[in-house]
Amino acid sequence: MKINLKEIAIVLGLGLLSLFVNAEDKPNIIFIMADDLGYGDLGCYGQEKIKTPQIDKMASEGMRFTDFYAGNAVCAPSRYSLMTGIHPGHAAVRGNFEVGAWDSFLGQLPIPENEPTIFEILKQADYVTAAYGKWGLGRAESSGAPDHKGVDDFYGFNCQRHAHTYYPRYVEGNRGEKIWLEGNTREDGGKQYIHDLFTEKALDFIKQNKDEPFFLYLPYTIPHTPFMIPELGIYKDEEWKENHKRQAAMISRMDKDIGRIIELLKELEIDDNTIVFFTSDNGAHGGGGTLEFFNATGPLRGKKGDLYEGGIRTPMIVRWPGKVKAGTVSNHNAAFWDIMPTFADLSGSDLTVASSDGISFLPELLNQPQSKHEFLYWEYFGTDYKWTPEKKTTRTQLKSQTIRMGKWKAIRHNRTMNFKDEPIELSSIELYNLDEDIAETNNVAEKHPEIVNEMITQMNANHSSSENFNFEIKK
Repeated sequence: MKINLKEIAIVLGLGLLSLFVNAEDKPNIIFIMADDLGYGDLGCYGQEKIKTPQIDKMASEGMRFTDFYAGNAVCAPSRYSLMTGIHPGHAAVRGNFEVGAWDSFLGQLPIPENEPTIFEILKQADYVTAAYGKWGLGRAESSGAPDHKGVDDFYGFNCQRHAHTYYPRYVEGNRGEKIWLEGNTREDGGKQYIHDLFTEKALDFIKQNKDEPFFLYLPYTIPHTPFMIPELGIYKDEEWKENHKRQAAMISRMDKDIGRIIELLKELEIDDNTIVFFTSDNGAHGGGGTLEFFNATGPLRGKKGDLYEGGIRTPMIVRWPGKVKAGTVSNHNAAFWDIMPTFADLSGSDLTVASSDGISFLPELLNQPQSKHEFLYWEYFGTDYKWTPEKKTTRTQLKSQTIRMGKWKAIRHNRTMNFKDEPIELSSIELYNLDEDIAETNNVAEKHPEIVNEMITQMNANHSSSENFNFEIKK
């Protein structure tokens, strides 16, 4: 059974068009997404060691969300929810799933042919579109390839496994064309740092399309491991471990480039008509001791791969001069599946968003009455791969569900089991009051059985069966 608020999303979208969208002055949209950046990795979210002055300034000039959530706890399913507006309970992609061998670069499960994306929503509204960075939702020529999903210009990694280097030997362009990067060796470094190339592509795209509505999707790969950076900059002389210095330098390099993008908008005199989003695809990776050293998830429990807050609650900053009030802090509960209806409202698109589980949060950005979710729901399939001599894989999966309803957050975990094996027994449920216990340290399930039962009912109702990510729900 699929439960969502699609009717509210449609009505809200149609109502907002007349209030906020000028057909002759559609805002440009820039969506910048870091990879494995933690809730506590930015100065404006409490970071004390890593310097992020440009992102902090962006927050001071716009709105900073305290309770915004990624689509899932790892890359592919989180990006799927972002692109399609569908929550993980009935998404086609609910975990990282390699189509080919682990290092084949054949990509992940693609977005199905019949699932519209935010790019298609904006193309319908006459936007020119581009994506520079990590895609991970279908290799070239698949149903989820960028050019099949509304992307006019692509440059980056179709396969997210291919993205696990900052010095790739090649990247892919439109229709999967290989673009070779001279002097790069993938493993040992090279001459062309891929993050810099993504930034230059973004700057050129903005310059070339300044006179027409555009959507720029910039899914950077910083700060995902490995720890690779051309120079340590201001961290060179810090008495830290090498990987800690590199992690900080990577984040600060991204911060500097976000500042360059915003400065270009001002130079081109399109700043007031451009809305810029910044977020992360999931929680901090925590590799190399960075989780503890930088307090990368701030006050939150867990990290990437967890459905605790540290794995899915993420920074979200929105800047739109003259429209979004500077210095605003919002505790509105929203998630990646809310981006599609928000973009539909921003653009004036009349392409249906009926399949979306999201609610536009444009009213929140504009200080207008905002509709709220009854709940936010996730399920996550963590996968462990094992190889056979025939190069075939077997998979074991840790399967978890979580739901947030106002201040309450419930989590239940499944024990590890073989992929598509027999039904498994669910562990006991955990319940947390996030208003009083943001760190999820005090399980109060036994004190609130009525709330637990309500949470279980919604978990069961919002999970649908999946061919590739299957487990039994105990009713």
